[in-house]
Amino acid sequence: MADTANERELALALGRLLTDHKAEDAMVLDVSASSSWTDYMVIATARSTAHAIGLVHEVDAFVSARGIRPVNPHKKVTENGWQLVDCSTVVVHVMLKEQRDFYALEKLWFKAAALDLSENRMGESGAVPQAASRGSATGAAAAPKVRKAQASRPSRRSVPRKGSAEGHSSKSS
Repeated sequence: MADTANERELALALGRLLTDHKAEDAMVLDVSASSSWTDYMVIATARSTAHAIGLVHEVDAFVSARGIRPVNPHKKVTENGWQLVDCSTVVVHVMLKEQRDFYALEKLWFKAAALDLSENRMGESGAVPQAASRGSATGAAAAPKVRKAQASRPSRRSVPRKGSAEGHSSKSS
């Protein structure tokens, strides 16, 4: 495909980004010899659905900051356990452990070479500069967002069901 050095750096930077955001078992596969539609696959495991959604948002922000627009971006991230961000030459898979074990993409692409995420750290090679934090042009840590406390309401489980012994007197004949 196009400039393989920059693609490689982008794939490695995305793998490190996922690792830095607590994704587990992040890996980058060079599938250029086996695939006609992409050169690199980044695969990572998220700890929960919310974590997967957060990781996908970080990936989107990272590639958008570099002027890369994902192919067919999803308007809403689904909760199916497997999120995909297709950047044409680099495809990012964020999966829950169950989906990662079941589909075993690294085994499907067994001919692909796994790249070392520690090679050419971001900012050292100059090819892909280190991402600045959202909301800050200098890269300083942004202030955490504070959510408003929601009024507590009783859960449905605490309300007795119809026909249950709780809350209902039994009729005697």
